[in-house]
Amino acid sequence: MPCVISNCRIGAWITLALLPWSCFGRLLLAYEQSLVSSDDLSKLNMAFFTMNGVIAIVFGIFVVIGEVI
Repeated sequence: MPCVISNCRIGAWITLALLPWSCFGRLLLAYEQSLVSSDDLSKLNMAFFTMNGVIAIVFGIFVVIGEVI
């Protein structure tokens, strides 16, 4: 049974270590949403192509980290 408790603690530490990166992803999404308004669509390409590319790379990194751990 101690092995299970130890693994839970390791998982908790890993989750806490990745929490700031999760907040970073949320900030990227909020920034993307703030770029475009119904009155000004000039930043549409930046919001939906450039930012989605950045978000996809960040998400992919987390998927790889999740699979490795």
